Amino acid sequence: MEIKKEDIQEKVMSEISKAEKEILATMDITEEQHSPLPREYFSLLERKIKEGIKVRRIIFGSKKFKDNKLFSGKCAKSKNYKRMLMIDGIKLFFRKKTNGKEKFYFTTDERYIKKYKNYFNKA
Repeated sequence: MEIKKEDIQEKVMSEISKAEKEILATMDITEEQHSPLPREYFSLLERKIKEGIKVRRIIFGSKKFKDNKLFSGKCAKSKNYKRMLMIDGIKLFFRKKTNGKEKFYFTTDERYIKKYKNYFNKA
């Protein structure tokens, strides 16, 4: 299901708040510096960690930010960045860029989830 760009943040935050086990996410440091996610997003992730939810992030970009608490996670081996966020292995948000336009999607389709989980584990 496509999600309008102006609605993606609200939908992601809503689904993160419902996480019960694990959150997998990717981030591009350069993108984050130019268009940062709101502090509320990171506060929500911190709250979920305190609740015992496992949060794993793959970071693309400069390693100099690796130890920054806000950008904590594993640095990617790959340069093939795909923006994604997976919740409990059953909910997936991802972005596709086509002809210079970006579109955001949400799915519970196991085929997409398996594909992105494999991507996440290989990055």
